[in-house]
Amino acid sequence: MAGIPGWSIFLDPAYLSGGALINRALPNNVTQNLDAAQTPATFSNDAPALSMTSARRVQPNTAVDPNVWTFFWVINGSTPTSLMDLAGSVTPATSPNLSLKIGISSDGARTGIYPNTATVTPRLAYTPGSNLFGRTALLMYTFSTRDGLRIYENGNLVATDASDKTPLTSGYTAGQWRLFTNARGLIGMTGHLNIDLSWPEYAAQRVAMETFLKAKYGIT
Repeated sequence: MAGIPGWSIFLDPAYLSGGALINRALPNNVTQNLDAAQTPATFSNDAPALSMTSARRVQPNTAVDPNVWTFFWVINGSTPTSLMDLAGSVTPATSPNLSLKIGISSDGARTGIYPNTATVTPRLAYTPGSNLFGRTALLMYTFSTRDGLRIYENGNLVATDASDKTPLTSGYTAGQWRLFTNARGLIGMTGHLNIDLSWPEYAAQRVAMETFLKAKYGIT
């Protein structure tokens, strides 16, 4: 995966420093824990994981390009009290402005990309055939002002809105957004890139990444 351009964050639960995640996308970069130290665990196939039994928010201190981005995580979630964030702005924007909000609903029935908070209609949502909690899944979310929004599950394109090409307007600079707010369950490798991995020119790299992650975590 090192040959893919645009990396901002690459977190591997196997790489911790003093209980904080090392950002392997950047040299000498350790993320900030906003709650307790990260707790190492394993998935059912013994792949390294983070155990999210209580608040374990992470401040990555890197910026998101508001015009083009990709987020992904491997997760085997359990029930939180509200929307489980992969990524979210510290201060949500006020409609019609857009801030960062990507996550899984509190019942595990849906994942989506939101305009600002979880209380509004998602910009793009995906409801899988089986609940997202209690099973391991690779979820990827992409956006660009060229091609709009997409969601992938386990390497399959499952939701798209090519007409939504509005960039983020706030909450995307370093220090203005966080990872894993209200996350519960097990989390594996997680990343952010300032490119749109859904673009045809990155198809080979995306497929290679998905193939690697699915094999590592035993996802079929």
